[in-house]
Amino acid sequence: MKDMVSRYGKQVMICEAGFPVNDPTTAETFLKDLIAKTKSVSGGLGVFYWEPECYNSWQGYGSGAFGSNGEPTAAMDAF
Repeated sequence: MKDMVSRYGKQVMICEAGFPVNDPTTAETFLKDLIAKTKSVSGGLGVFYWEPECYNSWQGYGSGAFGSNGEPTAAMDAF
């Protein structure tokens, strides 16, 4: 990200972060680290979770951040 900011003179953001829904604690740790690293870059704007509201592996996508009960998992605590 630092290279992209210095090379192109533009701000950056992570637009598609995700993690397997069956490991929400590790996902939270991963996301907190990703957010912290993005904030540490001058020009780092933020992080988006890709389809966090997806649950029950909707159409085969298993990286949502909501459990099978439709409630947010610990992964969303990172935000």
